[in-house]
Amino acid sequence: MLTVRLRMTQVNHQQWGQVPGLGSVDMWILQSSQLRVEVLTLGAVIKSVCCRGKHGQMEDVVLGYDDLEGYVSDKRYLGAVVGRVANRVAKGRFVVEGKEYQLDTNNGPNALHGGLQGFNK
Repeated sequence: MLTVRLRMTQVNHQQWGQVPGLGSVDMWILQSSQLRVEVLTLGAVIKSVCCRGKHGQMEDVVLGYDDLEGYVSDKRYLGAVVGRVANRVAKGRFVVEGKEYQLDTNNGPNALHGGLQGFNK
């Protein structure tokens, strides 16, 4: 495990699991006295964000899974850092400087959140 201290923030890095065909998935943990953020290297998935609640207790405010399999099989983009497109591209087609591009469609006839292999994978 790698640990770095930066201005009262602790950064840890650890292996979290293996995905067949994709390899190792790591978890980066950024933590201070008020906040803890866990980010997976399966694309860029925010696993959790814990912050102090009204009564001072740490509470996770991100909807997600407890294990790697949940993220690998996820169809709803839980925790996903949305990349190229944060919505639908109609019919999976767009034009840039006169050249038409066709994306993979994964939402009926449309491309949703980056297509079949979005930034969450």
